[in-house]
Amino acid sequence: MLKDVLDSLRAIRRPLGRPRRWPGKLHADQGYDYWACRELVRRRGMISRIARKASNPALTSAGTDKSSSGAWNG
Repeated sequence: MLKDVLDSLRAIRRPLGRPRRWPGKLHADQGYDYWACRELVRRRGMISRIARKASNPALTSAGTDKSSSGAWNG
């Protein structure tokens, strides 16, 4: 499915010069965190900004519980 989306992208128009075929970066959510998706994006010459899957979704990257945001819940 990602390949179909990338194939359907139009050229990016710029005021002068040749239009670029691909965007510079691709942002995606955790559903696309697979080696094949990252490789497909890399082969197109783009930087992949794909969110990594967490081993424990209850923990943030800092290793703290999401419910302890620092706000007082009195």
